[in-house]
Amino acid sequence: MIRRLLLLDHPQETRFFVFIGGFGLVLAGIYWFLTYEVAGTILLAGFGAGAGLIGLALVRSRPPAVAAGVARRAARDTDPDALDASADGTGGVATPFEDPSGRVPGESLAPLSLGLGIALSLTAIVFGPWLLVAGILPLAWGAWTWATGARAELDATVSSENRRASQPEATTDA
Repeated sequence: MIRRLLLLDHPQETRFFVFIGGFGLVLAGIYWFLTYEVAGTILLAGFGAGAGLIGLALVRSRPPAVAAGVARRAARDTDPDALDASADGTGGVATPFEDPSGRVPGESLAPLSLGLGIALSLTAIVFGPWLLVAGILPLAWGAWTWATGARAELDATVSSENRRASQPEATTDA
């Protein structure tokens, strides 16, 4: 019962968003009673509500098979401190929602470059068009690099799925 209330059977990502949501809402209440300032309170409450909604969506979208597997493991392990050492503090769930499918993208500076370009370009509204000129280059490079990397990942995923789909057919015919 305590494990379910503290979300110890859920992945660490889910617990993080639920905790951050609660933290934001508590902080908004404390901020309101200390300052009576409306804008900051609304921003903190929005931050807490947004993170909390993401956390609740992750709690609700957890596949039933994963929940049943975690419950079986919890029933099998009588010691609540004896979690799987390979789970890295995720309540016995080694990967988010135990879904090992998908590819991990390679390292890239494209998101940083794209964010820098967007920030410089938007700052041009206040400080002048010279920042727009300075922001176009990292924005274009980041967008191009990220898009080509995403396309390469998609092509690699499709080709590996096609290989995986064709292998069982070849073994059943032989």
